[in-house]
Amino acid sequence: MFISLIQLGCIECAVAQLGITESRSFDSYAGTGLAVLTSSHQFFVVNSVEDPKVWRTPEIPRKAEKPSCWTIVSKGRKTKVIAVFGADIFALTQGLPAEQIVSSVSTLVNRYVRIAVSQDQSKLALLSENGLVQFTSVDMKQTFSETTIDLSDSLPVEFLWCGNEALAVLENDTSLTLLGIDGGSIRFAFDEAIRFGAEVDGIRLFSHSMLEFIAKVPDSVCAVYQVASNEPGALLLEASGKYKEGSHQAYDYLRMVGDRLQQAVEQCVAAAGHEFDIASQRALIEAAAFGKTFARDMNAQSFVDMCRVLRVL
Repeated sequence: MFISLIQLGCIECAVAQLGITESRSFDSYAGTGLAVLTSSHQFFVVNSVEDPKVWRTPEIPRKAEKPSCWTIVSKGRKTKVIAVFGADIFALTQGLPAEQIVSSVSTLVNRYVRIAVSQDQSKLALLSENGLVQFTSVDMKQTFSETTIDLSDSLPVEFLWCGNEALAVLENDTSLTLLGIDGGSIRFAFDEAIRFGAEVDGIRLFSHSMLEFIAKVPDSVCAVYQVASNEPGALLLEASGKYKEGSHQAYDYLRMVGDRLQQAVEQCVAAAGHEFDIASQRALIEAAAFGKTFARDMNAQSFVDMCRVLRVL
């Protein structure tokens, strides 16, 4: 991808002549950006491939070797390269001198080999050569959790965030592990080699014969569908179902919702937007409409907007 952009004149010829060893694409305030690491261990960045203006990151004193890992953080109108040299981490921002980041992690490591930034650009995940994974804020002033993975065979094939709450680690061609920032983990095993790419809200898995999408279950869906849930959205959905059956239990469930009726409607509307099954979408919207009739003072704009999106009116 990057080479084709070079051929189109996106990157100055002088940069291309230095020899590009690694590249990263990223979303910036200006559109899709690209960053490259040259064979002379220099970073060059464009914030937008549509309006390519190349800038070079500042020099790092006493660091002439290749970084052990690096990533791009683009938030607001600021784009910076986070470059890691062993255990030393630097932020390289356009127009500013190189800044060494002081980490708050409790466990010190000798060398980081992977780094990844979350989709909302607020968190970092770092992997040490010993298999220690550390979750921190993007400025590394706050540490969320630490966990370990097995690196006995080799480094992970892929190391990317799945949304903003979990990290996806492809340990080998057929084994995927999701690591949550709360310390939890889920392992998936596959019968054939897979690869994955990061999306805004999850990861997309693909192989020669399948395509899957993995994302965190939204809070609204958990509230409504979790087993034995006492959330107002779950009670309202049950009340709506009983009402359609002509059962007096509908009013019993409504009484259980109580003064949480507006929250119940909002949960059903939000959950409908995350469901792919048409029957589930319709049931949730009907439940929201049922609850809305008893909450006459609430703002119905979110309900109207969701109905337009789902085209169920």
